[in-house]
Amino acid sequence: MGKKKGQRRTLVIGDGPAEKWVRHNYSARLLELAAEGVLEEGKGYITEIRHDDWCAIWGGGICNCDPDIEVEEFESKEVE
Repeated sequence: MGKKKGQRRTLVIGDGPAEKWVRHNYSARLLELAAEGVLEEGKGYITEIRHDDWCAIWGGGICNCDPDIEVEEFESKEVE
């Protein structure tokens, strides 16, 4: 499943059924970042998650690696 140019995928922490995504190692790491105060409630973030080549996510499975995660706050501008 590819993304179209300019399209973004979103993971909202703390909203919706967590049973499915919380099993992924990267989801647990995002929750840790939120607990550490790196991700703040009410703000938007662009995250880059780089999985290991052998990670099961590439075959449609659950992330079982320790991915590198970079987080950047998303600066939104109000439109008049």
